[in-house]
Amino acid sequence: MDMITTKHVTGLFILLLGLTARAFSQDLEEQVFYPSGRLEHTRYSIGDKIFFIAYHENGRVKEIGAFRQGRPEGEWKQFTESGRLTVRANFRDGRLQGTSEFHDPFDRWSGRLVHEQGVLRRGEQRDGQGYLVAQRDYR
Repeated sequence: MDMITTKHVTGLFILLLGLTARAFSQDLEEQVFYPSGRLEHTRYSIGDKIFFIAYHENGRVKEIGAFRQGRPEGEWKQFTESGRLTVRANFRDGRLQGTSEFHDPFDRWSGRLVHEQGVLRRGEQRDGQGYLVAQRDYR
């Protein structure tokens, strides 16, 4: 029976390190620019997910999220040109899942929709002062 040497262990360690680094490395998929030369959007992959970041022409983030197998996956966010959050939603297997939140341009919470396994279950809307103005249960 052969003995395992330090050379074998070192080689195995380097191989595992290389495979692990590849699994978590970022690969640039695409970059698109506005006519002004500013970045419009970029896509990069990590493992089996493709991350997407779109920008307003002023350079602030417009939308950020990820795809898995061509379908939205995980948290997605949309922002105004001034950088305020307008929408936060979660996807699982390309379908809305959980609570999606909506904010007005003044960063006030204006409503939410609740999805279960991609099916809309309830929603509510708030006015500028935060008072409930509409509510519906879709069960």
